[in-house]
Amino acid sequence: SERMERINEVLQEANEKVQKLNEEGQAAMEDTANFETVKVRLDSTFQHIVESTKQKYQDMIDEKPGSIANIFIFSQSIGQVPLITPQDDFEYFEKVGEGIKDEYPNSTHTKNYLERLEDLRKNLAAQKEMEAVKANLSPGKEVPEIALENPQGEVMKLSDLRGKVVLVDFWAAWCRPCRMENPNLVRMYEQYKDKGFTVYSVSLDGLPNQQDPKTEWTKAIATDNLSWDTHVSDLQGWNTSIIKDFGFQGIPYTVLVDREGKIIATELRGPQLEA
Repeated sequence: SERMERINEVLQEANEKVQKLNEEGQAAMEDTANFETVKVRLDSTFQHIVESTKQKYQDMIDEKPGSIANIFIFSQSIGQVPLITPQDDFEYFEKVGEGIKDEYPNSTHTKNYLERLEDLRKNLAAQKEMEAVKANLSPGKEVPEIALENPQGEVMKLSDLRGKVVLVDFWAAWCRPCRMENPNLVRMYEQYKDKGFTVYSVSLDGLPNQQDPKTEWTKAIATDNLSWDTHVSDLQGWNTSIIKDFGFQGIPYTVLVDREGKIIATELRGPQLEA
């Protein structure tokens, strides 16, 4: 109980300081000539408060890692700014896990925390893998190969389109934002196809709730007038093998590729793609 009270006191002290900063900022807004100068100082002071509060919580964990009250430290934030996060401070999450496992091995709190800790560990590993994938999709890097079947069962490789500027478009018949973007894509294809532009469409149809994903896929191609020839899919939905190479978590997702197969840019839509 005393430790919980101390955790709350640390945050209360920080919030009181932040409240004074907010009041000072509101007053400074009336003096527009000096506001930007004041804002720089206030932002710096706020960052110092965040770092100082975070350090106090880290010191508490270092002092007594086996306290179950430490679990509540990880939910503390100043406004929208979390103080100790798995991304930046995972060693503290692990330190608490080891501490409470030694002190309270049979506690339900310990068991639940260790289960969440394992989930965090997996999520962080997946994030690092995703970051590595995205690093390989930076401009100038060679686009990963894709070799999937078209609706007729013929394998079509992305590399077969070398010599053209290619938009790799990840979409699906069930994806409303994708379908809304398709008219723009059709218009740009018609405008630039004679200059060496084409589209390589990769469908993520094949969700468990789709009774006939292939039919839905081919019907959407016809309905939306996607007249280019390169339409491919393994009809595995989000289990498709290509996600590991492209690392996207939502569609539509696009990769623009130059004539040599090098990436120009990713996530282009609408006016950005047209430009």
